[in-house]
Amino acid sequence: MSGSVVVHTDDFAWHHAFFDWAELLREGVLKPAHAGQAVHFRPPAWDARRREGAIEVPAGCPLLVVEGSGAARKELMPWIDVVVWVQSDLERARTRGLVRDGDTAQTRVFWDEWMAEEIPFFARERSWERANTIVCGMPELDHDPGSEMVIAVT
Repeated sequence: MSGSVVVHTDDFAWHHAFFDWAELLREGVLKPAHAGQAVHFRPPAWDARRREGAIEVPAGCPLLVVEGSGAARKELMPWIDVVVWVQSDLERARTRGLVRDGDTAQTRVFWDEWMAEEIPFFARERSWERANTIVCGMPELDHDPGSEMVIAVT
């Protein structure tokens, strides 16, 4: 959709915490965007580490997509209209992520640390129960690895 914006939860978690960023997203982006205001938000870690840019949402944005693990947590639901849950097998998702991120010893440590927090987070949150749509994140069909989209041939 023209004018739509995608906000990534990884930008809030960057040098902050894997899942303890809901207040930053809510106060810095969701509340003002929901009120139709323009957003120019820099999470505190961005300033502390001199990361360039900002999370930007224009005033009156027609579609704001928040993507990433933890986006559909209970405390954010007053500002979330639709939830799409992507269901994946943990080990296959890890393998695919390592290929994407570069399979190094450092990346494997990061993934292990991430999963040590993600698994109990989702056990508490059960975000899939709030989903309007559930999508298979591990299709068995041939797909474009760049877009990870399956093209149905009729």
